[in-house]
Amino acid sequence: MVSGSGGVAPIPADVQLKKIVYNPDGDDVLGEYVELTNVGGSAQNMTGWTLRDEASHIYTFPSFSLAAGATVKVWVRDGTSTTANLYWGNGSAIWNNGGDTAYLEDNQGTGIDVCAYPGGGTEASC
Repeated sequence: MVSGSGGVAPIPADVQLKKIVYNPDGDDVLGEYVELTNVGGSAQNMTGWTLRDEASHIYTFPSFSLAAGATVKVWVRDGTSTTANLYWGNGSAIWNNGGDTAYLEDNQGTGIDVCAYPGGGTEASC
C-alpha cells in the first residue's frame, strides 16, 4: 500500500486491495481484474464505493456486501455479477501495462486503500 492522492494516507479499513492483474495472457479486456479482500471480522457494505485508476476510469459498486474474510474480483469486462466476481462492463482495458494506481474509496469519497505498480509484468500484489 502507498499513500493516497495528495500524499494523504488512506484511512485504515477492513477492505484492502490485494492484487491487480493488468497484463494477462491474451486479451487484456477479458483478463484484467482487481482483487479485494475483507480482512475484518464482519461484512462490509460496499454499496456506492468506487474503484478508479489514474485516468479516472471509475467503477461504482452496486448494492454489494463483502463478507468477513471474503475476496471479490472486479473484472474489466462484461459478465453477470456474483458475490465473488463483479463486472465493470468496460469495452477497453483499464489498467496500464506500463504502471498505474488503483484507488478504492467509500461512498463518501474517503480514501480506503491505494495500490500503485510500476508495470513491466503481468500482475501486481498490493
